[in-house]
Parts: sequence; structure tokens; C-alpha cells
Amino acid sequence: MLAAEQLPFILAPTAATVDFNGGATVHAVIYAPQAEATKNGSGIIYGALITKSLNFQGGSTIEYDTDLKTRDDLPPVVGSGLPRVITWDINTQ
Repeated sequence: MLAAEQLPFILAPTAATVDFNGGATVHAVIYAPQAEATKNGSGIIYGALITKSLNFQGGSTIEYDTDLKTRDDLPPVVGSGLPRVITWDINTQ
């Protein structure tokens, strides 16, 4: 597993969609505030994910490294630095 200072910062400010499929593990800080993200299958997103929406299907997880708050190449952290869910809507289709 990569340390927080080694996680790549992926900047996609105008992306409409971000899709993660299969059982792959992603190690990154992903900034795509306009994107509707989808994660299908198993696998882990290790780092941070900033998106407009997120749809999880399968056994996916997000693991946030609290040491990310000390990186000076990322936007500043306000508050505890712990992950936040701004809104939540459960769709049971």
C-alpha cells in the first residue's frame, strides 16, 4: 500500500463520468467534482475521491488515509480531515 505522500493526485475538474470496474484497487486522490462516479465489482479505492455523486455496486470500499491532511499539494483540510458525505441517497433498484 502506498503512503499518503506517494498517492498520485488525479485532477479531472470537468469530467462528466468516472468509472471503476472489476476487482482492481485504485491508489490515488481523485478530484472530479462534476463527475458521476460508478464503482462496480469488488476492489478498493485507497486515498480520497471527490465527485458529484458516487454509485457503489458489489463489494467495493473506500479507504481514506488520514495522513492525506498533511499533504501541501492538495487543497487545505478544514476541520478534522476525516472523510465527509455531503449528501446521501440510497437507491434500491
